Amino acid sequence: MNSNHQQISSINGKTENNYFEILNLPVQFDLSKDQITNQYRKQISKAHPDRQTSKGNLNDRGNKLKGSPNHHPFASLQQASLINQAYGAILCPLKRATHLLAIHRFEISENINNQGDNNTLANSDFLIEKMNLYQRMEQIENQPDIDTLNRFQQLLKDKMQKIYAEISQLFQAKKFDQVRENIIACQFYRQILSKSEKLKIN
Repeated sequence: MNSNHQQISSINGKTENNYFEILNLPVQFDLSKDQITNQYRKQISKAHPDRQTSKGNLNDRGNKLKGSPNHHPFASLQQASLINQAYGAILCPLKRATHLLAIHRFEISENINNQGDNNTLANSDFLIEKMNLYQRMEQIENQPDIDTLNRFQQLLKDKMQKIYAEISQLFQAKKFDQVRENIIACQFYRQILSKSEKLKIN
């Protein structure tokens, strides 16, 4: 695969890798966990230093003298690191959506506190929901209960799954502005869920 096709120019001017192409996956949101994992295993196997060394030994002396980075152990480790990075980004639906949005040249921060003004965070219904979720989280912190915590976490997971389904349809319709709004909402749910997972309840 041409390395030029494995890179995209991100909105901030920096060069960013196209993780879909690194894993030899279609550039789309709808990907199953098995599909992603199978491609990851194939690519990481190809990048294994021992395998690259074996390939290098089969090449003629002229190719070796060229010092091709494809057969250098350090280059293999770098490639493996990039494949692992791509796997982590594509396996997580939220990160996958954010990366796919970047490929379509739509800016979004992974930090919800850096989003600035946008329709989602300014929406009155969403603001009310945020307040309610913060209050429920505070109640759990003040009155720890494992069953209440489990129900709260499941609620957040259900909300995220619903958003993923919406994001899938929006990507297909190329409504990238709405995709961005849904990602921002999902980032908030993920933030609250992560905070709840850190609670220690006996």
